[in-house]
Amino acid sequence: MTRKSMAAVVVVPVLLALAGCGGSSSPAQVKSGSPHVWQVSEKQKGQVVHVSVGDTVQVTLHNTYWMLSPVRGNALLPLVSGGPSPGGSACPNIPGTGCGVVSQAYHAQHSGTATLRASRTSCGEAMRCVGSAGSWSVTVDVR
Repeated sequence: MTRKSMAAVVVVPVLLALAGCGGSSSPAQVKSGSPHVWQVSEKQKGQVVHVSVGDTVQVTLHNTYWMLSPVRGNALLPLVSGGPSPGGSACPNIPGTGCGVVSQAYHAQHSGTATLRASRTSCGEAMRCVGSAGSWSVTVDVR
């Protein structure tokens, strides 16, 4: 493999990954045929997300201090896997940074509305959350 082709192998995936980090606040739809997977994060805080029965809603909150609450409403069923994941080598080797993600997938089992909520008391190392910084919620409308 030439040096130029090796650069393309590295640069193209990086550019694709960066393209997914845009400022859009709409949930990202991961196309995997039907049903669909909808990605939601802090960007969708306070929004209503419309999904179809059979779809999956994947929540990813970017700090391990977040604690997901039980779902309000019965339209969504939590899938088995989920929870905090450390951020890996990109994170500082300092305890208490919260570097990583908390994630959970939910199955849209039938029509209705459900609210996904999370809370945290720490917004950084030794920094208490104030105001709405310590809470997150999204309403999911399943049709």
